[in-house]
Amino acid sequence: MNSNSKWKYLMFFIVLVELIVIVFILSRFSKHTSKNLIPHESDLPIHPFIGNENDPFLGYKLKKNFFQLYDGDIIKLERTTTIETNSFGIRDREFQVPKPNNTVRIIILGDSFTFGLGVELNETYAKILEDKLNKLETEKTYEVLNFGVPGYNTTQEIEFFKLYGIQFEPDIIILAYTGDDLQDSVGTLEMKKQYIIKKFGEDYNVSDPRVFREIVRINYIISEKNIRKNLIKPDYKIYEILNTSFMKLKAIISPDTPIIIVKFPTSEKETYALKKIANENNWYFIELDSFYKKHGATDITLHWPQDNHLNVKGHKLVASEIFRYMIENKLALEQN
Repeated sequence: MNSNSKWKYLMFFIVLVELIVIVFILSRFSKHTSKNLIPHESDLPIHPFIGNENDPFLGYKLKKNFFQLYDGDIIKLERTTTIETNSFGIRDREFQVPKPNNTVRIIILGDSFTFGLGVELNETYAKILEDKLNKLETEKTYEVLNFGVPGYNTTQEIEFFKLYGIQFEPDIIILAYTGDDLQDSVGTLEMKKQYIIKKFGEDYNVSDPRVFREIVRINYIISEKNIRKNLIKPDYKIYEILNTSFMKLKAIISPDTPIIIVKFPTSEKETYALKKIANENNWYFIELDSFYKKHGATDITLHWPQDNHLNVKGHKLVASEIFRYMIENKLALEQN
């Protein structure tokens, strides 16, 4: 087997493992009957740091001002880390609104890879990037806000930014795309909303624990089905799905706001679509496949293949790739 074939196999395996994890969670907490493929609301585990959100498009968000210890989900990790959110409901320190003078703000949208499950906040690539930028010889202060929420897909990330991120006046937006983000997001979210309305009525209240757990439950099953369905679609269909999501982001930001798409290893179809979207909109594109290929998944993840989230070394490498790219493209020095 030549090196290219080995690399294609590795990328396929990474996506496959993420799907297996989703299926594992569903199968573990279902009743294992043909009539009950969706886990019962009382059986579905919900992270303590996950709170309800009265918006079926999001379904849930992080609790505000929350603290907990974390030692893994699928497998117990070698060390326990802390998870703490601020008053805005993101895993980060407090930030001033409006933005202070001489400050360059970067918001990173993403899922659990950006959130940093299994590492401390200062070990996430968002905070490492922030530290690198502030060591530059410049009068600017750089702030990198971690908007990662475990389980979010691209459309949820953009919706979350629209509701809570615009107030922070970002100068640059980074969107991290991982192998489980491929969903027919707009149609999927509307499907979830109609399901909840049908079950609980138009005046449903997400603060009701029954409603909240049902939203999380249906999010798992519909998302998993859509990922599997979309992976076999032709290239142009995958492009249409992703482009619909990204155009929602384009519609709510200033035309001169730089957008950087950071792509973790995914299918070739997704890579093609993301590159096409970036090129068509004069956005920036970082492909992280090379450092996965160079270092190997076992060296940069928490516990490959059971838990493929980045370990401390993986976060450092991602931060270095983004930092290098920003310097080369003069994104770190030309913001007003």
